[in-house]
Amino acid sequence: MSLVWDADLGASRKLVALAYANSAQDEDPVAWASIAYLERRTSLDRKTIIGAITALEAAGILIDTGERKGTTKAIKVYRVAVPKSELVPKTELSRNSTEAVPEFP
Repeated sequence: MSLVWDADLGASRKLVALAYANSAQDEDPVAWASIAYLERRTSLDRKTIIGAITALEAAGILIDTGERKGTTKAIKVYRVAVPKSELVPKTELSRNSTEAVPEFP
Protein backbone atom coordinates (compact mmCIF):
# COMPACT_ATOMS: atom_id res chain seq x y z
CA MET A 1 0.00 0.00 0.00
CA SER A 2 2.90 2.37 0.61
CA LEU A 3 3.64 2.55 -3.12
CA VAL A 4 0.10 3.79 -3.76
CA TRP A 5 0.74 6.70 -1.38
CA ASP A 6 3.84 7.63 -3.43
CA ALA A 7 2.07 7.29 -6.80
CA ASP A 8 1.37 10.42 -8.83
CA LEU A 9 -2.42 10.01 -9.09
CA GLY A 10 -5.35 12.35 -8.82
CA ALA A 11 -7.30 12.36 -5.57
CA SER A 12 -10.17 10.08 -6.62
CA ARG A 13 -7.88 7.59 -8.38
CA LYS A 14 -5.56 7.49 -5.38
CA LEU A 15 -8.47 6.95 -3.00
CA VAL A 16 -9.83 4.03 -5.06
CA ALA A 17 -6.32 2.56 -5.44
CA LEU A 18 -5.84 2.81 -1.66
CA ALA A 19 -9.14 1.03 -1.06
CA TYR A 20 -7.97 -1.86 -3.26
CA ALA A 21 -4.44 -1.85 -1.82
CA ASN A 22 -5.85 -1.89 1.71
CA SER A 23 -7.75 -5.08 0.86
CA ALA A 24 -4.73 -6.76 -0.76
CA GLN A 25 -2.11 -8.76 1.11
CA ASP A 26 1.59 -7.92 0.76
CA GLU A 27 2.46 -11.54 -0.13
CA ASP A 28 -0.26 -11.84 -2.78
CA PRO A 29 -1.50 -8.36 -3.74
CA VAL A 30 -4.88 -9.34 -5.19
CA ALA A 31 -8.10 -7.61 -4.24
CA TRP A 32 -11.71 -7.29 -5.31
CA ALA A 33 -14.47 -4.92 -4.32
CA SER A 34 -17.98 -4.15 -5.45
CA ILE A 35 -18.83 -0.63 -6.56
CA ALA A 36 -21.19 -0.39 -3.55
CA TYR A 37 -18.33 -1.30 -1.20
CA LEU A 38 -16.07 1.30 -2.83
CA GLU A 39 -18.82 3.93 -2.54
CA ARG A 40 -19.07 3.29 1.21
CA ARG A 41 -15.31 3.10 1.69
CA THR A 42 -14.32 6.18 -0.34
CA SER A 43 -17.45 8.40 -0.18
CA LEU A 44 -17.14 8.86 -3.94
CA ASP A 45 -20.07 8.52 -6.32
CA ARG A 46 -20.50 5.53 -8.65
CA LYS A 47 -19.47 7.33 -11.86
CA THR A 48 -16.30 8.70 -10.26
CA ILE A 49 -15.34 5.24 -8.98
CA ILE A 50 -15.94 3.61 -12.37
CA GLY A 51 -13.85 6.32 -14.04
CA ALA A 52 -11.08 5.88 -11.49
CA ILE A 53 -11.03 2.09 -11.98
CA THR A 54 -10.84 2.54 -15.76
CA ALA A 55 -7.93 4.99 -15.37
CA LEU A 56 -6.14 2.70 -12.88
CA GLU A 57 -6.49 -0.24 -15.28
CA ALA A 58 -5.07 1.87 -18.13
CA ALA A 59 -2.15 2.97 -15.94
CA GLY A 60 -1.33 -0.64 -15.01
CA ILE A 61 -2.05 -0.13 -11.32
CA LEU A 62 -5.06 -2.47 -11.33
CA ILE A 63 -4.35 -5.57 -13.41
CA ASP A 64 -7.32 -7.83 -14.18
CA THR A 65 -6.42 -11.40 -13.15
CA GLY A 66 -9.34 -12.85 -15.15
CA GLU A 67 -10.86 -14.22 -11.95
CA ARG A 68 -14.34 -13.08 -10.85
CA LYS A 69 -15.95 -13.03 -7.38
CA GLY A 70 -19.39 -12.45 -5.92
CA THR A 71 -22.65 -14.34 -6.27
CA THR A 72 -22.96 -13.33 -9.93
CA LYS A 73 -19.22 -13.67 -10.62
CA ALA A 74 -19.22 -10.10 -11.94
CA ILE A 75 -16.67 -8.52 -9.58
CA LYS A 76 -13.21 -8.39 -11.14
CA VAL A 77 -10.24 -9.59 -9.11
CA TYR A 78 -7.26 -7.26 -9.58
CA ARG A 79 -3.57 -7.53 -8.88
CA VAL A 80 -2.53 -4.22 -7.34
CA ALA A 81 0.79 -2.91 -8.70
CA VAL A 82 2.29 0.53 -9.07
CA PRO A 83 4.57 0.93 -12.09
CA LYS A 84 7.76 2.92 -11.44
CA SER A 85 6.59 5.45 -14.02
CA GLU A 86 3.72 6.41 -11.68
CA LEU A 87 5.93 7.03 -8.64
CA VAL A 88 6.88 10.54 -7.53
CA PRO A 89 10.68 10.86 -7.31
CA LYS A 90 11.89 10.88 -3.70
CA THR A 91 13.33 14.39 -4.19
CA GLU A 92 9.80 15.71 -4.76
CA LEU A 93 8.41 14.19 -1.56
CA SER A 94 8.43 16.19 1.63
CA ARG A 95 11.35 15.60 3.92
CA ASN A 96 9.01 14.10 6.54
CA SER A 97 7.48 11.55 4.16
CA THR A 98 9.88 8.77 5.17
CA GLU A 99 9.20 9.08 8.89
CA ALA A 100 7.21 6.32 10.52
CA VAL A 101 3.72 7.29 11.56
CA PRO A 102 2.20 5.43 14.51
CA GLU A 103 -0.96 3.47 13.83
CA PHE A 104 -3.96 4.32 15.97
CA PRO A 105 -6.77 1.87 16.74
